[in-house]
Amino acid sequence: MTKIPFSPGDRIFGYLRDSGHEDQELSIEQQESALRKWAAEHNLVITHIYKDEAKRGSSVIKRDELQAMMYAFRHECSERGVVVWKYNRFARSVDNAQFFRAEIRTLGYIFHSMNDKVPDGPMGRLFEAAIDFKDEQYLEDLSLDVKRGLYNLVERYKCVPGSHPRGFMREPVTIGLRRDGTPHIAHKWLPDPDFIPRVRRAFEMRARRISLGEIHKETKLYSGINSYSTFFANTIYKGTLTFGEMVFENYCEPIVTPELWDQVQIVQNHYARRKHVSTDSMDHPRRAKSRFLLSGIGRCAHCGSPLFGRSSPQKSGKTYDSYFCTRAYRKRDCTKSRIPRETVENAVVTTLTGVALKPENLLAAYEQLKSDSAKVLVEQTEKRLDLKTRLASVRKKISNLMALLEDLGRDAKAPAKRLKELEMDETDLESQIAELDAAAIEPIPEIPPDILAYIAVNFARAFASADLDTQRLLLRLVVDHVEVRREDKMLHGVIYYYYPPVPLPKVRGPAVVDDVSIFLTPSGPPLYRHILKVEFHA
Repeated sequence: MTKIPFSPGDRIFGYLRDSGHEDQELSIEQQESALRKWAAEHNLVITHIYKDEAKRGSSVIKRDELQAMMYAFRHECSERGVVVWKYNRFARSVDNAQFFRAEIRTLGYIFHSMNDKVPDGPMGRLFEAAIDFKDEQYLEDLSLDVKRGLYNLVERYKCVPGSHPRGFMREPVTIGLRRDGTPHIAHKWLPDPDFIPRVRRAFEMRARRISLGEIHKETKLYSGINSYSTFFANTIYKGTLTFGEMVFENYCEPIVTPELWDQVQIVQNHYARRKHVSTDSMDHPRRAKSRFLLSGIGRCAHCGSPLFGRSSPQKSGKTYDSYFCTRAYRKRDCTKSRIPRETVENAVVTTLTGVALKPENLLAAYEQLKSDSAKVLVEQTEKRLDLKTRLASVRKKISNLMALLEDLGRDAKAPAKRLKELEMDETDLESQIAELDAAAIEPIPEIPPDILAYIAVNFARAFASADLDTQRLLLRLVVDHVEVRREDKMLHGVIYYYYPPVPLPKVRGPAVVDDVSIFLTPSGPPLYRHILKVEFHA
């Protein structure tokens, strides 16, 4: 029997924990009863029992009672030490267990387990280490067993524990008998016919970059819009179940096509990037109001991260305005070279107004754009016609099969199976047409050469006479982004910009010159790039 390290009359703490799901003999109530009986037998005074109920032993996070007990020890309490039910009730992590026991003992207090037989002295520390290892290994083995059981449950019966996602329903499945002879019921997830149209509609709308507010207004899938981000990321809507680290292809009939699901992920990722200041979003308040002209469109040519502007006061009283790579400061894995603000901004403006938007260059670019656009429009028309033809053929086959099933009766398995396949083909073709229509480009409007020349000349005049906010607006309506890097006393870069700036009625804002509104709006990806190379003196 392990020697009791306390003397009769000593004051002690008790520490009890359970995980909320283990055997009843290890519950808080059972532990407390045994602890009080043990203390009475050894004439020990329990001044306080700290209880962490339903807390994991693998972590000390949210174990408030453990932290409260440690606080008492650290502030010179009058108790001789703490008694626990077993070592695994204290912690199941080797590092946590050894760390807290060592601190308790270093502070001059006793740590004792009621049910673990551990010898005194250095040999006891070896025993404790072995117990800690066994307890942590138990958790790892338990985790593997649970994963194995879940995998078998899904693989054999397609049953999944927990709440089903929106748009699905639970169907009970009897997977055997329990020990008492009652049926063991589990549930698999199936698409809910009442929700399928709304789920599919939500994905189709998001693929067209329609806002979550509009999607919620039409589909009402949730009570608010906060749940839609996880909704669109769930692979089960394309038929793939992702459960923890396990992935099950073809788990159920897909509600949306994999192509539509992938398209929505692109949209979601785009908006996710726009919300963070470290991305290339120009809408962030810090960039929208920045006094640096290239804020929001400047990027590091080494790593592609955004540039940020910073002013550095000097002892001489002067202030140097510069651009720096955000990644160099966030992750420390890119160059921190200073890019002089005035030099790079002047180079960008001069190149844009003096080269890219010269009337002759603008006219040549416009003609090339019209030619490229015409080819894309022909391809779009041909593809849409092909999809429509295939859709009409599928619908005709469905109609013929429906008539055949009416004659043969619904028991005809082969025609019924073929009908289901055709209906899936019909849905797929409808989705492809919807995707094509959503991505369709508009024909380039006809712009006379003299209007193009007027836009080019007056854009430069408007930019030169505008205030900083208007300059930033004009620049961002033309330039997609600027990549810059510094090599010694040289700046190298590329301006990626749109052209021609087309006079269209719907834009974010006009720039007025000579009582004529010049509307500039980019369309699609950047159409041109120009090499930027300038020498400066630091």
